[in-house]
Amino acid sequence: MPSAQQRSTAAPNVNAIITLYQQVGQQLLDAMQNLTDLHQRLGRDLLADLADNQAQWLGSRDGASAGAALIRQFTPAPEPWRHYQRQLLDLVSMTQSSLLQTLHAHLSAMENQSMQATHAASAEVGGTRSSLAAPSASVHRGSAMHH
Repeated sequence: MPSAQQRSTAAPNVNAIITLYQQVGQQLLDAMQNLTDLHQRLGRDLLADLADNQAQWLGSRDGASAGAALIRQFTPAPEPWRHYQRQLLDLVSMTQSSLLQTLHAHLSAMENQSMQATHAASAEVGGTRSSLAAPSASVHRGSAMHH
């Protein structure tokens, strides 16, 4: 059966693990929301570019400008894609960094707490041993007096 000391140190570890999971989960949820927002912005940018190309095609006065506008409709604009890629890399990098910082902070705290609990348990066991040894020594001394 676990001692009171072991039960009291186990509860903070469980709480620390739950807090870690909550924070990591929230960070991943935030990252997914940011990724969704990024995809929506890309879609809006590409649709706006498509609408501009269609307006130019419909408003063209001659065959050459109509042909150029028509070709642009089937060729994705490079700028929205470059912008998307930069933001995607930034999002992934920031999420990774944030997750690593959170994990490091929580795992370090849990390690310190575990070490403190181990030292406290060692001290408790050492104190129990010395208290057990003391009566036995007095018993031996008492028995020596009788002989």
